[in-house]
Amino acid sequence: MTQPPTLTSDDALHSQHLEKAVPESLALAIVWSPGESGRVGEVCIVPPTGENTAFFLGRGPAASSDPGPRLDFARNRAGIVEPRPPLASPKISRIQLRIESDGVESLSVESLGRCPLVHNGRAVESAVVVPGDTLALGRELLLLCLRRGAWVHSMDGESLHVPFGGADRHGLVGESPAAWDLRRRIAFIAPRSDHVLIVGESGTGKELVAQAIHAGSSRKQAAFVARNAATFPDGLVDAELFGHARNYPNAGMPERQGLVGEAAGATLFLDEIAELSQAMQTHLLRVLDGGEYQQLGDSKLRVSDFRLIAATNSPGRLREDFAARLKLSLETPTLNERPEDVPLLAVHLLRRIAASNPDVGKRLFPGGNLEAEPSIAIGFIDSLVRRQYRTNVRELEALLWEALREGPERTLDVPQPARSQESARPSRPARSKPPSAGGLEEALIENDWNLEQTWRALGLSSRHALARLMAKHGLRRPKSQE
Repeated sequence: MTQPPTLTSDDALHSQHLEKAVPESLALAIVWSPGESGRVGEVCIVPPTGENTAFFLGRGPAASSDPGPRLDFARNRAGIVEPRPPLASPKISRIQLRIESDGVESLSVESLGRCPLVHNGRAVESAVVVPGDTLALGRELLLLCLRRGAWVHSMDGESLHVPFGGADRHGLVGESPAAWDLRRRIAFIAPRSDHVLIVGESGTGKELVAQAIHAGSSRKQAAFVARNAATFPDGLVDAELFGHARNYPNAGMPERQGLVGEAAGATLFLDEIAELSQAMQTHLLRVLDGGEYQQLGDSKLRVSDFRLIAATNSPGRLREDFAARLKLSLETPTLNERPEDVPLLAVHLLRRIAASNPDVGKRLFPGGNLEAEPSIAIGFIDSLVRRQYRTNVRELEALLWEALREGPERTLDVPQPARSQESARPSRPARSKPPSAGGLEEALIENDWNLEQTWRALGLSSRHALARLMAKHGLRRPKSQE
């Protein structure tokens, strides 16, 4: 496999064209493996094959008698490609699958071994597999087809301090390129002093990211003051942010410091910042520029050296001059953009649930050991990785609780009412080639410039893939659509 290039953090963050330098290929990721649980998150890149050539997947190391080259799994982390041992399950044949790749659109898979092949929940002998599809080998192995780069950009050795498949020191979980890109951006933003905007859908961990930025900053020993802007009472937003003087508005009222004063020397995190009115966003401009503000009922000018980290899922509702003060920004990826991380997140959530619910620990974890792998049916993982999520991790946790409540068995499985495939990720048709500039712009207009709807309508791999195409063709959202 080609080794990754050496890139600095600044390069990786601020030169979007460098991301294009990583060639995209089809890959198979291990998303469940009951017999070899530590392998969840490993991937094998499937090189494009010529006519009448193929790769083979199976148990054990390669041998001279093999009909062709073998596919090997690796741990692809930030700047690291660590080859892993061959599959070891005795129920998987030495030559189990024959696989051909057309490049970045689809895989042709044929079953050659004794382990039953299941494609998107249906038993088959062969299948055409596109990104988002799953392949199960009996109950031994579940693979997810992806379109991804052959390596992940480096980020100052951070990957060395993250247990594979587990939570990093900030509580972030994931081995996908999207998860590592998020870590890399956090590492770049954290030590800088500018205010920050985090954009992301509900349940994508915006507050967790804000805490990680604070923990990596020079303010980490100070407080992390957090508040949801949507909870500010009507008419009292100024008082909540800036506080009020003693005896204001009524005699006997104590002085109120306000969030800006409370966060002096520290970090102020305001979630759902777009819920602030346009007028209130204007009130914040002065304090964001130099830290100057006044308490209500007090003529004295105060100064607070604070760093604002704001979060929203509606950046288009921010005033342009307000958003300009938030000089550093990053976007939290959705679960639909990193489905290979769903099993890792599910295990992480189950461990957290079991830590406060001993009965869950005794039921799902061997010997009640929360460091062990929980007992989960391969079909349940299949339904989770192919699902289209709306509220991301919140929705995933709700599904886990539903399965725990509905199923008394010691193995977590799909609740009976949810066994239909209605919520499963539909297979997207393979595209013969990327959309042209005209076709791309037409799709954006048809979807009112909603990027989430557009990338799905075009059959692209993610919102990031759409963003790269927009940058390539010089397409930008009109101001009227913001």
